[in-house]
Amino acid sequence: MQILQSNSPLETATVITIGKFEALHPGHMRLIEATIEYAKLFNNAAEVLSIKLDSSTGKLDSSTGKLGSSTGPASSAPASAVLSFTPHPAQVLSDPKYTPLFSSREQAFLLNQHPIDYWIPYPFSQQTANLTPKAFCQLLQTQFNCKALLIGESFRFGHNRTGTPETLHTLGKELGITVITIPHSQSEDEQKISTSQIRTYLQEGRIPEANKLLGRPFSIMGTVQKGRQLGRTIGFPTANIHPDDDKFLPPDGVYAAKITVNGQKKSGITNIGTNPTIVSGQTRKVETHIFDFDADIYGEEIIVELYDFIRPERTFSGIEELGQQITADAREARKVLAAVK
Repeated sequence: MQILQSNSPLETATVITIGKFEALHPGHMRLIEATIEYAKLFNNAAEVLSIKLDSSTGKLDSSTGKLGSSTGPASSAPASAVLSFTPHPAQVLSDPKYTPLFSSREQAFLLNQHPIDYWIPYPFSQQTANLTPKAFCQLLQTQFNCKALLIGESFRFGHNRTGTPETLHTLGKELGITVITIPHSQSEDEQKISTSQIRTYLQEGRIPEANKLLGRPFSIMGTVQKGRQLGRTIGFPTANIHPDDDKFLPPDGVYAAKITVNGQKKSGITNIGTNPTIVSGQTRKVETHIFDFDADIYGEEIIVELYDFIRPERTFSGIEELGQQITADAREARKVLAAVK
């Protein structure tokens, strides 16, 4: 996956999906997977009499209709592209302190797990927000050579969010951009999957519910840094990371976690907060004790996945009481993680 940050026009034709993609939940992934597939089909799709979209999976079915062209070999397929905005639109339009669920670095990592050709973290400003729907579509065409656009059914764009999927279909016909709308995804219990609901669950410490809608465990990425190393003195060495500034964190407290380090996944417990028993006035950080692990990983990048909330952070009378509580926390976390499939 190539990250496009240049303002130079792109010569390669593209099939783009566009959105905030803050959570990269299953609904977002349906859009992205359909975009990848449609880019592969595009040269034939222009001649398909009927392209069927499976509303339950988001898959494109080109088995019906007339495929191919009798005028000669097809040109190379357009590239697939995911366009999101940076900073998050909420930070520009309503709340400068808003923190997305995943930082820009984490978004890049998650997107790179899929065969996407381009990620476009497009600069969002008040000027961007003030574009008319038509000007916005023309920008996609002139700057990114957009030939087709896949969107979710709740997608809104342009000045005052006046652009709707219906608007986009009309503009697409005028400008020569193929537009496909993908319906909403729902969880197994028929709950609509939304970033706002995932955020609410995380804010309430309801990690299993959030993970169910995310389609994977909520994760935090960071580089291990040296701390005060007091954990070693009570038998609980920790890997300390300071998350990116543009990163949402759930409530302060202790969590059952799995940690990916050097390509291996380990179990452990994670404390989010300021560790008030040790020192007051610290900034929030993420401290993780990895079970049955004592390797030197300073400077290594790790991924901490949260599975359940164990208890809120609190101040203890001293190191001895803290050590006793961590022992109990670790015992509870092992039970939680043993039940994880």
